[in-house]
Amino acid sequence: MVFGATAAAEPWSDPSGRLSFSRPDGWTVNQEFGDSATDAYTYVITGDAANECHVMAQPNPGTAAATADAVRRANGDTARFTPELWTQIANGVANIFPNRSASVLSNTAEGTQWPIQRAEIQSSQRLVFSSMQLRPGTDILVFCMNYEGAPRADLFDGLIRSVGHPNDAVYFADAAQAESERVAAAAAQAEAEAIAQGVQEAQERPTQAQSAADAQSRRDRAAELRRRLRGR
Repeated sequence: MVFGATAAAEPWSDPSGRLSFSRPDGWTVNQEFGDSATDAYTYVITGDAANECHVMAQPNPGTAAATADAVRRANGDTARFTPELWTQIANGVANIFPNRSASVLSNTAEGTQWPIQRAEIQSSQRLVFSSMQLRPGTDILVFCMNYEGAPRADLFDGLIRSVGHPNDAVYFADAAQAESERVAAAAAQAEAEAIAQGVQEAQERPTQAQSAADAQSRRDRAAELRRRLRGR
């Protein structure tokens, strides 16, 4: 891949409003697809002579109507992002994984404010450092690799962690608010259950006391009857 001489500013955002990231120093950016709002998706290649990352933002109609909180929680559900899913995703990018050559070596998750799913995937040619993030209506994928020397995992990590959506400030705020409301609702429910338990225990105590008194009364009557029988 030959990169143009024009360097992109940091952070970089595509004109279609689907994607943003910060490139390492000295890396250039080529927008392969998505420079028009009418394009269906965004595909950017950024790198230098030895390293490059392919960054893609693809539409996902299945999450378009979902809340930011629901998408964030889905993004953090590691059970969804199995090696089988990663293999399927990677093999769909034939220019990086020719002849369906993807073999997942490991997959993990990171991130607190918004989860990032990570995977190291071996192609027929090289090791590829991959990531996936979900946003309402958009899936963001990154595939980073090197062509000479040892892989620059530090550069790849930095770029992957910088990737986001131009609307992230709103998404993050909405998700944080929903999380706060969910925590507050859970606390209120726990408090209500504790109060109900306390009321129930308070109601049971007189009943238990009355039962004890009734039992004592029966014992007293039985003892009195025995005394009378002995006195005959």
